[in-house]
Amino acid sequence: MKNSHARSEMTAKSAVLKLLSDDEIAKLSQQEGGPMLAEGEEYIHLENIHGGVRRIQEKNPVKMGEILPRGAVREATWSAICALVAATAPMN
Repeated sequence: MKNSHARSEMTAKSAVLKLLSDDEIAKLSQQEGGPMLAEGEEYIHLENIHGGVRRIQEKNPVKMGEILPRGAVREATWSAICALVAATAPMN
């Protein structure tokens, strides 16, 4: 079961990354070593895609290289990512 969850996460991560344009990938790469996001900003954690859209919380910092911030992509891309995440979420 654990292996199928890991495989599902990898498949979802790959699908999300395929939605990004070259410009969005470049912007994401530039942000990797940059400052943290402000509290309340939305992101997808790339190592836990099925966790869905999250918001930055001051008490729970995240590493920039592990997330896809909403501000790094166009609104149309973000909408497509959200739809993909919802469609690939495992059934409980």
